Amino acid sequence: MNKEILVAHKIPFLDLKKQYLQIKEEVLVKIEEVLDSTQYSGGKYVEDFENSFAAYCQTKYAIGVNNGTSALHLAMLALGIGKGDEVIIPANTFIATAWGLRMQALHLFLQIAIHKPGK
Repeated sequence: MNKEILVAHKIPFLDLKKQYLQIKEEVLVKIEEVLDSTQYSGGKYVEDFENSFAAYCQTKYAIGVNNGTSALHLAMLALGIGKGDEVIIPANTFIATAWGLRMQALHLFLQIAIHKPGK
């Protein structure tokens, strides 16, 4: 009888600690700069990020916001969505998706169903 021995190897999906240790000194210097400047919201560091991110995205502008809900809200405003419009949202979303639409548009929660032909 031929018996095979299986050896389980743990392959890390993402090693955040290893990544952090590679840039730790640079990160700590920047954190100290921000704390010393007390520019926690807005200011030079946010402006630097916005400019760098816009360049990375090859666009003229980028705006840093506090969370994804605010980003969704700004996206809806930029698209001109408002009173009388309908916005379709997956029913299995996080509630913040709908909160991001803080305007008078109608929120339509849609239940997603996968149709398998022949069944």
